[in-house]
Amino acid sequence: RASSALGELLAVGEFAEPDSPKATAYFQAAWKAGEPMGLVNLGILAEEGAGRSKDAAEALRCFRQAADKGCAAALVRLGVISHDGDLLPKDDRQAVVYYRQAAEKGSKEGWMNLAIAHQRGQGTPRDPSAALACARQAWNLGMTEAAYLVVDRLVGDGGDLAEAAGYLLAVSTLDDSDESLAQVERRKGPWLDGLSPEAMLRAIATSDRLLEAEGRRRLQEIFGR
Repeated sequence: RASSALGELLAVGEFAEPDSPKATAYFQAAWKAGEPMGLVNLGILAEEGAGRSKDAAEALRCFRQAADKGCAAALVRLGVISHDGDLLPKDDRQAVVYYRQAAEKGSKEGWMNLAIAHQRGQGTPRDPSAALACARQAWNLGMTEAAYLVVDRLVGDGGDLAEAAGYLLAVSTLDDSDESLAQVERRKGPWLDGLSPEAMLRAIATSDRLLEAEGRRRLQEIFGR
C-alpha cells in the first residue's frame, strides 16, 4: 500500500516534481507485492497516457485483472467506464453490476454511484427508496456529499424532515467549502423554516450522531482501530 501511495504522489506531482517512470516503478512494486491498487494505478497511467502512449487495451486489462482480485476501486473504475462509454461501449446495466459489486466490498464510491443510478433510473429501474438507502450507506463510509442526495430524497418523498435537517447540519460542519455551502443553501427552503422546535432539537441530535460516527470512522481509518 505504501508503494502504491508513493507512486500516486509522484504521478500527480504532490510534494515532488511529477515523475511518471518512478511512479510506474512504485506501482509495479506494489502489484508484485500483492497490492491490487498498484495494478489499478498502472491502468490509469495507460488510460491517460501519463509518461507513455495511451493504451486502452492495457488499461482495461489492468482494471479487469485487479477486479478479478476483488479490488473495489477497479470495479468502480470499470463501472464508470461502462457508464461513460469511453474505453468500452456504453452499458449502464453493466455499470450498475460493477457498482453493486464494489459496494458489497465496502466501497463508498460504489454505494454513491449505485445511489445515483437508482435516483436517475440508469441501468436499473428508478427507485427513490433504494437511492436513499444507498446514499446513507455511502455517507456511513465517509462520502460526505452523499448527504445532499439523502436530503433530496427525504424532502422530495415526504420523509423525516428533521433527519434531512440533521444531514444538512452535519455536512456543513464537515465541509465548509464554497461549493458545499452552495449545495446546502440550494436545499434550504420553507420545509426547513417550518420545522417545529422539537423537530429542530431532533435535527441537532441527528447531526451530533452523524458527526460522532464520522469522527470514529476517521480515527479508525487513520489508526486502524
